[in-house]
Amino acid sequence: MNDEVLSYSLRLLGRKDYFSFELKMKLKRKGFKDRDIDEVVEYLIKEKIIDDESLLRREIEYMQSKEWGEKKIVYKLRNKFLPMDFIKKGIKNYFDREKDVENALSLMKKKSNSKDIYSLLISRGFTYSTIVEAKRKKEERR
Repeated sequence: MNDEVLSYSLRLLGRKDYFSFELKMKLKRKGFKDRDIDEVVEYLIKEKIIDDESLLRREIEYMQSKEWGEKKIVYKLRNKFLPMDFIKKGIKNYFDREKDVENALSLMKKKSNSKDIYSLLISRGFTYSTIVEAKRKKEERR
């Protein structure tokens, strides 16, 4: 195993968590050989220094706590160059649909005097069905 690649990887991971895909891209940009990168990343996964599944769960939970909807979360994860099937699996397993509706409802209450609340919700990544469900719940609670 290439100690330079391992050392650089550990330095990066000491600052923040990376998905294995992100780390590979960073190492490639640094000019390391693919074989060395694959070997180091495989080692880091085996030693549980990198855990893509756990990081995906934390990322989704964090983004939902910022009152972002499903579409915006998927968009942000795609910007990290994660495979779409991995993102879809994460959304299926960790995305809280009830919290999504509650987040939309919360934004509706905060911006209740806003004429363009629907544009705000769309820009935050809420789906049409979530917006409709939140509107229905808002009317029920009146």
